[in-house]
Amino acid sequence: FYLDRIHSAQEHDDIITGIVLTADKSKLVTASYDKSIVVLEKETLKLLSRVPAAHTDLINAVAADPFNTNSIVTAGNDGKVLTWDVRKTNIEGNVAQSCKPIFTFIS
Repeated sequence: FYLDRIHSAQEHDDIITGIVLTADKSKLVTASYDKSIVVLEKETLKLLSRVPAAHTDLINAVAADPFNTNSIVTAGNDGKVLTWDVRKTNIEGNVAQSCKPIFTFIS
């Protein structure tokens, strides 16, 4: 028994701390110690969007809303839990003006 690699992608510069499938099962979202969030097309691992400075410290967790395909939540060592709309990030690596965190908790 062995596994064949179908696709691969390297979009982070440090350890990936979480990976989650969106509710519609079309996208993978990863979070990393490099403080970034990456959205990939599930079937091809094509880069769809990236938020390079999603947190000011390491990201520890990422979760997807099971009822809203476009909503993800991240938690980081900066003490913040942030909710993101994955449609509102641009691929050039800049956070669009409308992509500010929707909701923030500070511990």
